Amino acid sequence: MRIAFINGNPFWGGAEKWHMTAAAFLKSRGHDVEFFASSHQVADRVAASGVPVKILGFRTDLDPSTFFSLYKALRRFKPHAVVLNSERDLRLGGAAAALVGVKARIHRKGITGIKNNSRYRWTYRYLSTHTLCVAGAVRDEIAELDWVDASSLRVIYSGVDLERFKPDGSRNLRAQLGAGEGDTLIGAVARLSSIKGFEYLIDAIPLVLKAQPGARCIFVGAGRVDDQLKFRANQLGLAHKIKFVGFQEDAPDAIRSLDVVAHPSLHTEGLPNSLLEAMACGIPIVATPVAGIPEAVVDGVTGILVPPRDPNKLAAALVSLIGDPERRRQMGLAARKRAEEHFNYLDKMAEFEAWLKEIAEQ
Repeated sequence: MRIAFINGNPFWGGAEKWHMTAAAFLKSRGHDVEFFASSHQVADRVAASGVPVKILGFRTDLDPSTFFSLYKALRRFKPHAVVLNSERDLRLGGAAAALVGVKARIHRKGITGIKNNSRYRWTYRYLSTHTLCVAGAVRDEIAELDWVDASSLRVIYSGVDLERFKPDGSRNLRAQLGAGEGDTLIGAVARLSSIKGFEYLIDAIPLVLKAQPGARCIFVGAGRVDDQLKFRANQLGLAHKIKFVGFQEDAPDAIRSLDVVAHPSLHTEGLPNSLLEAMACGIPIVATPVAGIPEAVVDGVTGILVPPRDPNKLAAALVSLIGDPERRRQMGLAARKRAEEHFNYLDKMAEFEAWLKEIAEQ
C-alpha cells in the first residue's frame, strides 16, 4: 500500500511520535510511505527514522498554499490511505485527499473534546472517512454525536516499545541531579501544556514536603506553559525542590530515574504516551481518571487515581507512595505486566496495519 501521513503540529509530542513510529513501522513492512510535516523539529526526527518527509507551511486552516502543495503531492503519490493528525490537518489534507480521490482518509483523534458545531460536522462528514481513536473514552465521546457513523470509529492504543522502555537500564538523570538514596524523585514526563494540569502538581509539592522533606519534583519536557510553571514554582519558593530539565533524548533513562510519575491531567486528554512508557519502565503512577487514563492506570494496582484540580488529594497520594517503597515496587511490577499484556506497540501497529488494509480495500 501507499500511505501518506500529514502532521502539521510544529512541536514534538506524543501524537508526532506515534505518527513517526507508525510511518516507520509500515515502511519496514514494505509499504510505500511519505510524511508531510510543518517544522524541522518534527521533520528531522521523522527523517532520522528513515521515512521520506517534506516540510510544508500549515499556517492556517484555510491556507491555500499548503492546500495546493498537499494536493499536488498527493496527486503525484496516489496514496491508498491518508492518516491525519489535527483538525487543521484534516481540513487541509483531508480536503486535498478527497479532491485527489483517496478513499481512506483517517483522522487520528488523540484527545477528548470534539466540538458539536457546524464546522466540525462538515469536516467529519465530508473530509474524513474513518477516525482512529487513541482510547475508548475518545471513541465513546465521538459516538454520542448523532452525525457520526459509529462504524467508522476504531480504537487502537498507541502502545509502547517494551524493549526500549524497560525497568532495567541506566538512571543517569538521577545521578546528574545529585539525587541520593534518601531522595525520592516525583516526575512529570510530558509536553508542558495547559491540559496536563501541572500547576496543581506544583501546588501539591509544599504539602508533600511537609510529610516527606527528602522529596523532589522533576519536570521532563518542554512546552507552552513552561514559563508559567517556573514562575509558579519560584512564587512558592520551591526553586530548590522543583527542577525543569527540558526534553530528554534518552526518555527511558529519564523515566527510570524517577520513583513516581505524576500526571494530573484536566478534563481534555487522550491516553498519554508518557504513562505507557512509565508503566513499561515499572514506575508507579499518580494520575487523574480523565479520558483514557483509567484504561491504562488501574487504581490501587498500577498506580493511584485522584480527582483533577485537587492538590490536597494529589499530595496525599504521592506521600502514601513515597513512604511505602514496597508498595511502589509492587505497583511497578504490576504496571510492567499490564504494559506487556495490553500495550505492546508491535501488536498495536500490526493491528493498525490490518485495519488500514481492510478500509483501503473497501
